[in-house]
Amino acid sequence: MIVIRRTEVKPFTDKQVALLETFASQAVIAIENVRLFNQLKESLEQQTATSEILGVIASSPTDIQPVLDTVAENAARLCDATNALIYRVTDEGLLIVARCGPMPLPAPLQPISRGLPWAEP
Repeated sequence: MIVIRRTEVKPFTDKQVALLETFASQAVIAIENVRLFNQLKESLEQQTATSEILGVIASSPTDIQPVLDTVAENAARLCDATNALIYRVTDEGLLIVARCGPMPLPAPLQPISRGLPWAEP
């Protein structure tokens, strides 16, 4: 929204209104450009993360740990999170297999139960 006012009561001229409409149109274009730039930047960040993960997979085809570590790091970075944990479901419960961030680790093996924060009610 563009607001203009003056202390003298009189209508704005057609030329002044047209000028304000031009300013408004330019503002819309600028806002759209910023939105598109941010969208492009986000897409590039996601593609970069995917490329990094694929590079680790290619360089460690028989070792999954570097891949899981890279996934956790990229997940935290792309989601603006401080921490990320990756769990693997085992017969005994959930086992932490990768982490990123300073969060103190919970027990490395969590039994699967309805009491977990992500368990369905």
